[in-house]
Amino acid sequence: MATGNLFQGLAKGSVGDVVFYRNNGKQVSRVRNRQVKNPQTGAQMAQRCVMSAVSKAYSKMKYICDHAFEGVSYGARSMAMFMKLNADRARQSAIGGTATESWVCKGHNVAPVLPLQVSSGSLASRKGSFSFANEAHGDVTDSGVLFNAAFPADDTNLTAESFLRITGLGAGDMLTFIGLASSKPETLGDDTFKTINTRLVYFRIKVKDVLPSNLGEISWTSENYLDFEDSNLAHANAGSYSVASDLFEMSTKNVENVGMCPCFYVGAKTLGAAYLLCGALIASKKQGNSYLRSSEILELNDANMPEWLGESTAFDTALQSYMVGGGALGDNPYYLNGGEL
Repeated sequence: MATGNLFQGLAKGSVGDVVFYRNNGKQVSRVRNRQVKNPQTGAQMAQRCVMSAVSKAYSKMKYICDHAFEGVSYGARSMAMFMKLNADRARQSAIGGTATESWVCKGHNVAPVLPLQVSSGSLASRKGSFSFANEAHGDVTDSGVLFNAAFPADDTNLTAESFLRITGLGAGDMLTFIGLASSKPETLGDDTFKTINTRLVYFRIKVKDVLPSNLGEISWTSENYLDFEDSNLAHANAGSYSVASDLFEMSTKNVENVGMCPCFYVGAKTLGAAYLLCGALIASKKQGNSYLRSSEILELNDANMPEWLGESTAFDTALQSYMVGGGALGDNPYYLNGGEL
C-alpha cells in the first residue's frame, strides 16, 4: 500500500502493480514484479562475482571515492559513476588478469585488489609519476610512495622549490594518495588473501594558496609552503614528519642511478606490518565553487611482496564460491567436474 501524497510527488509504496519511490528528489515509479526470478547460469554467476567485487571495493574506498569524480554530484551519483566505470574494467581483469590481482569469494568482506578507476576529471593524470618503495626488515615489509624524479644534484638542502618542480604542484594544488594496505594479523588462518585485513590508507599534500618568495631556500618539508593542518601529514616530531598513529612519514630515498627522491612511507609502528597492495595519486584544484580532478586508476604493487600475504584469490576461485549446491557454472575450470583442458 502506498503512503504519502501521490499528486504532490511524495508517494512511497505500491498501488496495485505500480511501485512508487523517490530518486534524486523526484517521484518515480516502476512496474512491480510478482514473479521474481533468480537466474543461476554461468554468465549470471560471473556477473554477480564481478559486481560484488566492484561494490566491495567502493565500500572500502567510499571515504575518498564518493566525491572523486569531477562534475558528478557527491554521494549516490558518485557511487553510480564508480560502478559504471569499473564494471567493464573488472570484467577485463576476470578474463586476463595478472597474478597480483586478487578477487573476493562470496561471504568475505575484504577488498579486492584490482586496477579500478578511483577518480575522473580534466587535470593531467599522475600515472607513472610514482612507484612503490618496499623495504624488507626481516619478516616485515613496509612500503611507501616514491616519486619517480630526484632532487637536482646541486640541491644539497632538498628545497621546497625542487619538490614542487618534481611533483608538478603549484599554489593551491592538492595531491591525495589513496590505497589499500594489508596489515599482518597475529593469526593468518589459511594464509591467503581471504583472511588478510585490508584497510583504506590515504594522505594529502596541500600547497598553500600564497607561496613565499624564498622557495629555493626553505626545506621541502617546511610548513611555510605546505599546509599540514588539514592533512594526514602532521607537524615535525623529533626531526621527522609523521602522523600521530605513525602511519605516514615524509622521508627521502636514495635510488640507485637516479638520486635522492622524495618518499612518503607507510610505517609499521602501529600495524605490526604495512604493505601497500595498490594505490593512486589524485590531483585536485579548486576552480570557482567546484574542484577539478585527475583521472586515476589503481596501480598494483607487485614488487618484493612479503611471504605472509599468501597466494592471491584467482577469479575462477571466487567464481566457484558463487556455485549453488555444487553445480557447475558455465565453463567449469575443474577437469573432474567435466571441464575441458
